[in-house]
Amino acid sequence: MKNYKYRKGISFKVDANIAGQELERIYEKYDGITPKNIIKESEEKNSKLHDCFEWSNKKAGYNYRLWQARKLSSSLTIVFEEKTETPAFISISIEKERSYIPSEIVFNNEDMAKIAIHDVFNAFMYFKQKYESYKSHFKAEDKKQLKIDLKEMVKDL
Repeated sequence: MKNYKYRKGISFKVDANIAGQELERIYEKYDGITPKNIIKESEEKNSKLHDCFEWSNKKAGYNYRLWQARKLSSSLTIVFEEKTETPAFISISIEKERSYIPSEIVFNNEDMAKIAIHDVFNAFMYFKQKYESYKSHFKAEDKKQLKIDLKEMVKDL
């Protein structure tokens, strides 16, 4: 059985192992996980993920619950015996619909793995564009520290 945990600083009212197993069940039922499917499967008060959501429409609406579902899906990691962690579910676009897929399925499917790698590249490009638009406002010592931090972050790529 997989050992799920939430990323550092993230918590929900449901144990990470229960949430991970329930998302796996939803994946099997729908052949993919979307925020809409998560909400649909969580609406009943006795559902395992019900307490992960704000159901009061006075406090939050459907769009907020969609955000909560995305956050839940992207916050789970799988912890391996070696104490390493990997995202439990990876968000990729398949046939113009974004879906969360268990990471082991993504990385064992050549087409899905290519999509995931392309998403990583796009994230780097987004960061680069954002940095370029902000860098003129950074202090020199902040720019220097950021470059050091970035070199450290990508040295093992």
